[in-house]
Amino acid sequence: MPTILVDGEEESVLEESEQTMRPKDVAVQQQRVYAWHPILDPEWIIYSFLILAVIMIPVGFKLEALSNDIVELKKVYDGVNEQDQSCGIGMNYNANETCKIQFKVPKDMQAPILIYYELTNFHQNHRSYAFSRDDYQLNGRSSGQDEVSASACQPLNELGGIKLNPCGMIANTFFNDVFALEPDSKDANGEDIIMVEEGIAW
Repeated sequence: MPTILVDGEEESVLEESEQTMRPKDVAVQQQRVYAWHPILDPEWIIYSFLILAVIMIPVGFKLEALSNDIVELKKVYDGVNEQDQSCGIGMNYNANETCKIQFKVPKDMQAPILIYYELTNFHQNHRSYAFSRDDYQLNGRSSGQDEVSASACQPLNELGGIKLNPCGMIANTFFNDVFALEPDSKDANGEDIIMVEEGIAW
């Protein structure tokens, strides 16, 4: 068995034919692949930045133009803002009211026009939300709620003097607003505007 010197000491090694884990004698596995090592001198850097600028400046103008063509209209209608109380229902739960929201469009909008809603201050991973439930109710118990379960369901253990089952914020916080266009809505060309509600999930 041949030996080699490692830090001044002899160590035995296996014969090459017995070295089953030995990497193959190819450039990739033996780290002999040719590589390019550019020298970052000032002239090379200046020319590189100039080439990038020639490419990126027109791209930036094009992206800005596309962004400016987007028309986005937003309306807060829950009555929280003092300026707009027309749609607020306050503490009147399940009011089943109809509210009309109008937008003034600053310029022509090309189809398709997307309508979406946004919820704020709604954190499903918050501790007070995640534990706001009655596990006994969820297992089928319909009466005899204990004090611990009742306190866990607050503030949605009762609503309008009615005992909630299931109680808690998990079971009773959901968005149920319905959006619809005004009947006989038409565009500038007199064609009907139709709201498509199929195939819109992202």
